[in-house]
Amino acid sequence: LFLAVSALSVTQAQYPAVGADRLLTMIQLVALYFMIIDLTNDERTFKNVLLILTLAGIPAAAISIGQFVLSGAGRAVGVYPDPNYSALNILILIPLALAFVNHSQGRTRWFFWTAFFFLLFGVVVNFSRGATVALIVMFFIISRATFIEPLLRKRMKAIFLAVIAG
Repeated sequence: LFLAVSALSVTQAQYPAVGADRLLTMIQLVALYFMIIDLTNDERTFKNVLLILTLAGIPAAAISIGQFVLSGAGRAVGVYPDPNYSALNILILIPLALAFVNHSQGRTRWFFWTAFFFLLFGVVVNFSRGATVALIVMFFIISRATFIEPLLRKRMKAIFLAVIAG
């Protein structure tokens, strides 16, 4: 459904060539998603793939944060030439980090909290309006999810309010 709506939007885009390029990227990501699902035939392997994806996003967030801190320009670009695209690619990893927070304990849990805030800051320093809207919606949904432990939901509500206020 998402790909169908995206394909229809290309026909109405101001720059159809750019839209078609982004649509091709989305098709590749969906194909990658189905390939991962097909190749991971047990829960442990699937969790390891999600862990690798989450950890792989930390360098991208670090680059965005480093550009923001060191450049003085006020807006990070990230690892892609488009800061919006960079922010959205980091953003999709935030729920994975939260899932690991929700299912871990002790030092491992603190590590994933750190990864979560690192990814969050990596999104914020790109100053992407689209990523900010997606972040707000994501936090709202997560703060309402009943399968997440109550303390984590309370923390997500606090972060949700801070993102809206900030």
